Amino acid sequence: MSRCVAFVGPSLSRARDQPFARIALLPPAEAGDLIRAVKQGARVVALIDGLFGSCRSPWHKEILWAMAEGVVVVGASSMGALRAAELGCFGMVGVGRVYSAYAHGRIHGDDEVALMHGPADMGYAPLTIPLVNLRATLAWLRRCRALDAVSIERLWVAGSSLFFKERVGDAVVECAFPGPRQAGKRRRHLALLRSSYVDIKRIDALRCLRALERIRPAARPRVGHSQINTRHLMSLLAEAERETLADGGELDRSEAFAG
Repeated sequence: MSRCVAFVGPSLSRARDQPFARIALLPPAEAGDLIRAVKQGARVVALIDGLFGSCRSPWHKEILWAMAEGVVVVGASSMGALRAAELGCFGMVGVGRVYSAYAHGRIHGDDEVALMHGPADMGYAPLTIPLVNLRATLAWLRRCRALDAVSIERLWVAGSSLFFKERVGDAVVECAFPGPRQAGKRRRHLALLRSSYVDIKRIDALRCLRALERIRPAARPRVGHSQINTRHLMSLLAEAERETLADGGELDRSEAFAG
């Protein structure tokens, strides 16, 4: 395995079209995947997309274990940004605007980055709109004065009130401007949301991968914590020992969601 790996999915669904020669691009991570990557030789690991729902999400403890092993762990864009904000005091590195928003308390909820996505053969293409992208899009429309403040507020309240599985453009505008008399307004606002869409998760993911290409792992980076191998972590380590990314086969993750 490459010494530099990144777990990516819907945040960068066309990642494999990008020329990142030094970085091995792996599917969105679930619990144990970071451990398996480290055991196969990775010394720099970027967590961008992680899974949740029908599988276990990447654990905080496995990230701490990786850093205690001297691995540089970077987070950005999605679940990686959330984990980096939570574990920054222990040495995890955060990149991008989503990470910064979590780290400085401007956003809090896990649902800010959650979305539905397609399967692997569709490149994990996003099927719903994450709140961080809706925020960025509405902020752009406000700055360029393409929408009035009342419409922006109604769209934000509508979008943030929807469950992440239901948060698509049609549903957002329908919720913001209900009723047959507002059909024309819905069409105009939907067209504007689509033409001005700001995919901040993709922007951050690309920034993270470009930063990874410049990182050279130290032999043994200083870590700011003492690792305690709990029973659950030892169980996960043993599981990772049995199943490797190379020969264990990829699990069916079609029912999981990304964040």
